[in-house]
Amino acid sequence: MFVRTQWLAYIQGKYWVIARVKRRKNEIHVLHLATFSEEIPEQEIDLLEKQGDIEAPDIIVENEENQYLQRLKNWLKQEKVSVKKLKISVSIPGVITRIITLPIISKKYLDKLLTEEVAQYFTVNITDYVLDYRVLKYFEEDGQKRQLVLVAALPKQQWVSLWTLWEELGFSPRVVDLAADCLTRLYGRLGNLGQETATVGLGELGSDVAIIDLGNDRVEFLLLDQGTFFLYSDMQISLAALKSYAGLSCVTGDAKKSLIEETEPSDDNADFGDTGRIRKQKTEDTILPVLQTLDQLFSFFAARHYGKRIDLVYLTGEYADRPFLPEIFKENIDIDTMVGFPDGWKPSFSEQTGDSNNWMKYGSLYGLAMRED
Repeated sequence: MFVRTQWLAYIQGKYWVIARVKRRKNEIHVLHLATFSEEIPEQEIDLLEKQGDIEAPDIIVENEENQYLQRLKNWLKQEKVSVKKLKISVSIPGVITRIITLPIISKKYLDKLLTEEVAQYFTVNITDYVLDYRVLKYFEEDGQKRQLVLVAALPKQQWVSLWTLWEELGFSPRVVDLAADCLTRLYGRLGNLGQETATVGLGELGSDVAIIDLGNDRVEFLLLDQGTFFLYSDMQISLAALKSYAGLSCVTGDAKKSLIEETEPSDDNADFGDTGRIRKQKTEDTILPVLQTLDQLFSFFAARHYGKRIDLVYLTGEYADRPFLPEIFKENIDIDTMVGFPDGWKPSFSEQTGDSNNWMKYGSLYGLAMRED
């Protein structure tokens, strides 16, 4: 029997996903799910710029922002979201993380240490960031009890904008979590819960894994050391072309009208194998920057683990189910690559819930649901 019902939201820019879920241990049942996405139109701004009107674009942007806020309010009301109970997972570009090993000290002194001396762990001007931390695990080293602490630095301007938006919507969220941290919680819990573990509120994976969240405009990379957060990075890249590659036609003759004709020499005798090779090559070309960044992150991991490599790669997010991706990753990085979550785990959905076919996109929401607070 499910015992906890929660309202959850995932926010990336102006893209929102809200869900009402029930959770019992690691079982998640989605009762309601809806998405909201809206960007400020640029057509009117472009027109006024051509006409030489300099001040009007700022006015239009301000008006569009106000309209966006009102539409968002209406949408939340329409979806009957209980905003005062809303837990939020956010994905923000430019987040910097550090893993720090410290002696075990009281929370009071830990707060003071990470407030007054945290700048030494970063190469950026820390006054431009908002800091938060979480104890990952306690352990013993050389006879001394220690703790592993994750410190996250979030760009202050973006963080302030988020809080301002929430206040204008009429609430201050009780729980705000990073999407990457939510994914860590999800994959950690689904790993090997039967093992004794020193992690704080998490299970442990029995191996070192990489999680790659393939979003529409951004890819997020997360490396886990035996189920514990080790490294996070992100990159801005559009993967929207992957949708069109999946639709390349295999029809031959005069009726053959597809993306292949626009990019490749015509061949009326092209068969399915030829089309598959073209689709695979185009997919590989599109994600090449992702593979290159991943190679750099793996080298960093190996350098910190006496040459040991990542054991397994998981693909999740918007484009994780695109054809050929696991094969392409395996061929380029020589590491087994899987789509989805450990042990084939997936949530269940109520029949009336929309977008349930895209369940793999919402990993950070599932991880957020697994928080104990």
